[in-house]
Amino acid sequence: MLQEKLKSYLRFVESGEMLEVYPDAKGRAVLIDVVCKYPPSQLALGFYNQVAKIVDGAGIKLQHRLFSAD
Repeated sequence: MLQEKLKSYLRFVESGEMLEVYPDAKGRAVLIDVVCKYPPSQLALGFYNQVAKIVDGAGIKLQHRLFSAD
């Protein structure tokens, strides 16, 4: 499910649709921030690292972090 959502986000950015919807974003860095409710497993960490390398090549940053209610 997460993989499909990330693909949708990437299409939104790469197709130029993001700039149509948010024209003020032109020239700004793009960051996809995945907020986890629970600590990710080793498998999930491997997935994040692999995807981060791919999207970095497109000039997009991917990060993940744990949710904090603070």
